[in-house]
Amino acid sequence: MLFGDLHDSHRIQNLSQLALIGEEKVGGRLTYKIAGLDWRGHKMTLWIDKESFLLLKTFEIVKPVNTQGAEQTTTYKPQLNTPISADKLAFKH
Repeated sequence: MLFGDLHDSHRIQNLSQLALIGEEKVGGRLTYKIAGLDWRGHKMTLWIDKESFLLLKTFEIVKPVNTQGAEQTTTYKPQLNTPISADKLAFKH
């Protein structure tokens, strides 16, 4: 699985008890739907593009201490091989 600029990729990379639970379309793309547990034992579901192996979507129930929790869905729109202007690659002194 390839990650773009994800702020929390470490947690995703360390999921345990991974299981393929189906295949679905996300944004018109065929995906693998994968469930796993994070280090706290909370279930997280990932949708991985079948062709590019990029992460397209995550779902989890976030349970802060002493609360009932809330559902959180994040959808990504990664882009591959897009042009990057020279000024974005230049070192700033």
